[in-house]
Amino acid sequence: ACYLQLGELVRCIEDCDQLMQRLDEESMHANANPNDPVKLAMRLKALARRGTALCQQGNYGDAVGDYRLAVTLTDLGDASLVADLRRVMGLAKCSELKKKADGEFGAGQLEAALETYGEALKVEPGFVSAISNRAACLLALGRLEECVDDCSAALDLLAVAPDQIQKMDKTMIESGGTGINANVGGGSGGSGAQPALPSGPVPPVGSAKRRTWVLKTVARRGTANAALGRVADAVEDYELACRLDPEDVTLK
Repeated sequence: ACYLQLGELVRCIEDCDQLMQRLDEESMHANANPNDPVKLAMRLKALARRGTALCQQGNYGDAVGDYRLAVTLTDLGDASLVADLRRVMGLAKCSELKKKADGEFGAGQLEAALETYGEALKVEPGFVSAISNRAACLLALGRLEECVDDCSAALDLLAVAPDQIQKMDKTMIESGGTGINANVGGGSGGSGAQPALPSGPVPPVGSAKRRTWVLKTVARRGTANAALGRVADAVEDYELACRLDPEDVTLK
């Protein structure tokens, strides 16, 4: 649970694996109680925490497996776990659609890619990488206003205060399963509309990868603003991009 709070996802998963292995070994003892409520609760927490860590890694297939097993162990009686499983399955579907759209975009099938990105974001409106990539597709199609809206939505999601996300993490950790709906992100909306929290695999705050995401999105918005004749807005975007990467001669 501590590793999950710290964003140490690999170590969180390793500890959950060890806990599950220990519980499996103890369940094989001759005097073991298969209905021990304490050990069942520990197993459910391990599955929920590992499932959440896998989600944050973008490994939705294995996360679905953990939550499906957790639901099975509760005999479908835990409504919050059932809701969590549905949410993770939605994230998995969104991720698959986003990958399909990326392939279409890379092949130059812009209209098809735009439609597929839209399908993905109907499933999960806060999926940051899908919003950002759709912005790139809109820019290539010359749909500049919509590109600016998507860039702004992605940047708003990336700017969510870390303590807000940690508060949601704490809810999930203390409950042992409930809370993934808030932890992974949620809400509704489309181009230009942002849910409360980001979802999908998002680089940690302060990491070089997250800074690169912000840099690319800001520069993309600057390009769209310039093409729209919004020179002051474009200058502001490019000044921010240059502060993020002072050595980039092209941005200057």
